[in-house]
Amino acid sequence: MPVPLTNNPKLRRIIAWYLLELAVYAVFVTAYYLVVLHYLSGWLKWLFDEHLSVYAVVALAVILAQAVLLELVTAGLAGLSQYVRRKSN
Repeated sequence: MPVPLTNNPKLRRIIAWYLLELAVYAVFVTAYYLVVLHYLSGWLKWLFDEHLSVYAVVALAVILAQAVLLELVTAGLAGLSQYVRRKSN
């Protein structure tokens, strides 16, 4: 008879870390959205209307910065996960 998923401690730990990572991503995505919407939307709209080529470069820079930040968060969570696993063993 198969063991229920909740009785497997390794799987529970994996799911817990996944949910933690998902929560951190949700916070960062929401904060990023609110910051861009609040602080940059007017300036980006003006840049789009007046200087389209500069807007394209700025938009790519914002996308790149977001990707780097998300990668740093992912690497940090992976490192934290490994640290906790080593401490618990």
